[in-house]
Amino acid sequence: MNTSLKFAPEDENDLKIVNALMTSLFNKLNSLIDSVAKQKPYFIGYEIERITKEEEKNCIIDGVKNLDVKLLAHWTQLHKVLNSWKDFYAPVKNSTMFVHRLPGFVTVMEDHEELLVLVETINKIKDDIATTVRKNRDKHQRHEFIHRAFPGIMTEQLYRKIQIKSEHVNNVWFNWASRPVPKSYTLKEAVEHVEKLKSKPPIDFDQVDWLVQLDTVINDINSGRYHTIQKLKEFRLLPTIEFNLIRDGNKVRTRHNATIPFILFGQENKAKPKHSALSPVNNKTKKDTCAFDPNNKEMIDSHLSLVGVLA
Repeated sequence: MNTSLKFAPEDENDLKIVNALMTSLFNKLNSLIDSVAKQKPYFIGYEIERITKEEEKNCIIDGVKNLDVKLLAHWTQLHKVLNSWKDFYAPVKNSTMFVHRLPGFVTVMEDHEELLVLVETINKIKDDIATTVRKNRDKHQRHEFIHRAFPGIMTEQLYRKIQIKSEHVNNVWFNWASRPVPKSYTLKEAVEHVEKLKSKPPIDFDQVDWLVQLDTVINDINSGRYHTIQKLKEFRLLPTIEFNLIRDGNKVRTRHNATIPFILFGQENKAKPKHSALSPVNNKTKKDTCAFDPNNKEMIDSHLSLVGVLA
């Protein structure tokens, strides 16, 4: 592990910028949450079970087999739903490869203009943080920079935009979608892929340790055990949310990834949208989304997400 990292002066300046932006972001988010909460809105949220670090490897190999889902609809659970707008960090015991989602919606009947400006400001600050982090940095440098500024941050959660629906919504459907199957390599292509990684050690690896690990992976690929190699994509079930709304007098259906609660501004006569429940994930609902049959495959390197298909 490399503990002697040095940062250029421009990095130090950018660290000051993103820290100031993060302070402003949390101030604005707290204002939004307080403003919405005082209206005592109608809301629906679904708390999805988090994947632990212990479960992470099996979930990468086999897919997510089971996830509990808890309905959040009682007034005592309002802040748990609203606080998901500022849930940017992974708990110590939970996986950082599977970001957290809390699908839901909140109907807001008052202060629309004020809250719209607040949400636009929040989303702009998120863009400003992302722009600062990405400035003149490749993927690995961005990871190193953002985690030095905010240890434990989940950038995918940080960059999520809060979304507003201004039309009247009649129905809301919650469901699950899944990512595609892994990418396959020939043995030669897999070795070439690993060779290219030698010049890109992650922040938590010393250069020598990184090269040793990759040489071990190449030896495993060339061991004669495997027919082909697969690189697993980040295999995740994705909750989705679909709205049946009225736009210009017509019924329209829109579908989105359900990451954090939507804000609904357009409910006529304070109408509560009808909604379908988000079901738990179990072996039955997950049967077609397993990453692969583990009986003829084995993990070569979980850090690289490389799996060997047995010859």
